[in-house]
Amino acid sequence: MEAEAWVREPPVTASDEGELVESGTFRVDRQKMLETLSRYQLPRPEDFFNAWARCAVVSGAADVRLYQVSGETGHGFEVSFDGRPFTREELCDPYAGLLAGDRDRNAYLAAGLLALFRTGPRSITISSAEAGVVLKGVLDQAASPASRDGRNVLCVVWEAEPRELSFDRLADLAGSVMLLSPIPVRCSGKAGKSFAELRSGRDGLFFEEGGRRGWLAPLDHDVTPLTGFHPEQDSTLGIHTLGAYVETHKLRLPLVPIAAEINDDALNLDASFGKCVRDRGFAELAAFVEKQAGALLLREIKAQKLDLAEVGARLNSPVFVGLWRARMKWFEAWTAAVSNSDWRSLLPPFLRGLFRPPAKIPAEGFKFYRTGSRAWWLQDACRRVLKGHTRAPDNPVLLALWEAPVLLSARRGALLSLDSIHRRLVKGRLAVSKRVIADNPNIKDVVWLASFRDERFLNEWVPRANWDLF
Repeated sequence: MEAEAWVREPPVTASDEGELVESGTFRVDRQKMLETLSRYQLPRPEDFFNAWARCAVVSGAADVRLYQVSGETGHGFEVSFDGRPFTREELCDPYAGLLAGDRDRNAYLAAGLLALFRTGPRSITISSAEAGVVLKGVLDQAASPASRDGRNVLCVVWEAEPRELSFDRLADLAGSVMLLSPIPVRCSGKAGKSFAELRSGRDGLFFEEGGRRGWLAPLDHDVTPLTGFHPEQDSTLGIHTLGAYVETHKLRLPLVPIAAEINDDALNLDASFGKCVRDRGFAELAAFVEKQAGALLLREIKAQKLDLAEVGARLNSPVFVGLWRARMKWFEAWTAAVSNSDWRSLLPPFLRGLFRPPAKIPAEGFKFYRTGSRAWWLQDACRRVLKGHTRAPDNPVLLALWEAPVLLSARRGALLSLDSIHRRLVKGRLAVSKRVIADNPNIKDVVWLASFRDERFLNEWVPRANWDLF
């Protein structure tokens, strides 16, 4: 590689165009440059598939096919895709795009090659409709026949298959890397799930908007503490571009914590190919995720009204009461949840739950798991943005949260929102119970505290000193 050297002599002004002092050439050691790039790009060898998947998408491929190969030449795998074939010129210098700083398909091809060469393969063969090349080292290459069917074929073989790139592991990896890819991966002839198929089989909010596609779901709250300080939770965002995974980014959203997977082809990758550049496009993606989190909140509120109503309707059965208490992890903090006034009445059910083998869960009870997790998620959203509110907010999303079901009635299992709880206040006092009360019309409706988590939540809006315990 040659270049002309220019030197400016001081002083330099804004209008100074510089004076040529000396010209000449310098050479760059290509081998050392590629070794340097290899150390800083795609740090894990298995990340080669991310780069080659993008190469396939940019080539306009309809699918990616992955096969295991084994024979006299060695053991390994073959990745192939159709679309625009590699030219003879591209294969003569497969690293040209990478060294030039491009972000085209040739750069992705080269990045994948460098990641694989760190594992010491016997050879990597690239075949296309026009030509082929076999690489026995980063810069040790020779001509090879063109592919027989016109597809772009990349074949990697080792004397012994490396553990980190076993075919079984690679097959699993391919499915997760291309989770949001516009094209499918066919492993040994079997097609992986398309985005449309994932959409029909997963919970969450799916979207395809503004060149982005993916889904969001409430972040699982099983890891949050039952007692003590309630920490803010970061959302996790799995970022993909050109159909392949890039990184997982944590961000703090104002409304609710979410888990998301999203593909955005407009994102720019840094020199490592393993991280997005924090530029304007990345900031726009974060704003888009925040908007989608609001839509997810509205969707989950609507679902919770149906699911929690089903839980409430079954409170006349001790089996379902026990299931809901178990889901809300009441027994894990029973000493804190039971006050002095009712510990004698609650100790027997605690002991029964502790020593009696769990009964078979009715089919209807499995919905309780998701409903309970969503109840915590909505309570957390209220805590984040409505704490201190005593009346309905003007914002439509916050108003929906103000009216969202977050607790249950102890007598009829009716749905209770922050709005309905404040309406139940009589001279600043609120009727509550830690037990399910029989459907007796002579007993007034009270708030049911099914867990210590519920108790802590209610205390943030109506202090314990203002509770009348039944």
